[in-house]
Amino acid sequence: MAHDSNRNGNHDARGRFTAGNKAGRGNPHHRHVAELRAKMLERVTTDDVAAVVEALVNKAKAGDTAATKLLFDRVFGRIADHDAVAAADAEAAELTAIRSVASRAILKKQLSPMDG
Repeated sequence: MAHDSNRNGNHDARGRFTAGNKAGRGNPHHRHVAELRAKMLERVTTDDVAAVVEALVNKAKAGDTAATKLLFDRVFGRIADHDAVAAADAEAAELTAIRSVASRAILKKQLSPMDG
């Protein structure tokens, strides 16, 4: 899809930044964050992660609701994520039911496939 507002030649025909475009350089902090993440991964061991998880589980068991929420969010996924999946599943089930009803009507010649 071409962009009509490409007055300065900053974008190609598909709307992407052209080579050398100052605005298309990406996140200026990405390299630094990647270096920090790499240092953390070098330092943190599997045993460290296990100890942190054990501490989180113990806090959750002791009644710390913030620890419980964090633990459940990490283990089961965030509630909003599950709601979106459930909504998609419900929509798919509804479409399947509609197709089934339409197919039966077509077979009984109560509906033409061209009726839309």
